[in-house]
Amino acid sequence: MKRRSNRFLTWALAISLAAHAILIYWAQDLSRSQADPEQPVQHFRIDRPKRVPPPPTVIVTPKPVVPATPQQTTRHQPPAPPRVSSGDKTSSGNRPGPIVGPDSGPSGVGPTGPVEPPAPTEAPTASCAAPDVPAHVVDTATAETPEVAQEQGLTGTTQVEVSIDPDGAITATSIYRSSGSQALDTAALAAARQSTYKADVRNCEAVAGSYLFTVVFQ
Repeated sequence: MKRRSNRFLTWALAISLAAHAILIYWAQDLSRSQADPEQPVQHFRIDRPKRVPPPPTVIVTPKPVVPATPQQTTRHQPPAPPRVSSGDKTSSGNRPGPIVGPDSGPSGVGPTGPVEPPAPTEAPTASCAAPDVPAHVVDTATAETPEVAQEQGLTGTTQVEVSIDPDGAITATSIYRSSGSQALDTAALAAARQSTYKADVRNCEAVAGSYLFTVVFQ
């Protein structure tokens, strides 16, 4: 019985020493972690500034206007009045009779009255201050560069053919010259349709026509 008691005390002492060793190690490790805490790692994100392209340049080019051919008028000169010759004296001192012109009176002496020249024909004049004025844009809409074109760095020139009636209203639009990018061409078409125009004037009358709306994307 005494031997069993001594064995129990030996095991209890060993377990107590082991527990104390574990507690001491844990306390040292805890104090070491509190004395030197790890600094959190901070991450920074740097965004590159987005390149803002310059606004596109809009150029409107009207088709050439053929100048009107001026009318030529012939001015008639009034006929010269008939000339009466007195003739030369003869040896007897008598003068010959007068030479009668085509407009002489019944007596054959001189014309019956003065001959009035016909009134000159005046050239037709324009009924307005500016008879020939090419079509032009009254209000030009700004073409917006698409975002996908900005990201890809696309540039180019698009020409849009705009058909307008005599009142300046748009009747049709189509791509006359492509920039090579569908996105840029679509933006140019939208700007051409949003702009307002003044029709071409020829001989003081507004006429329908087609004009080129040019957009330069840089």
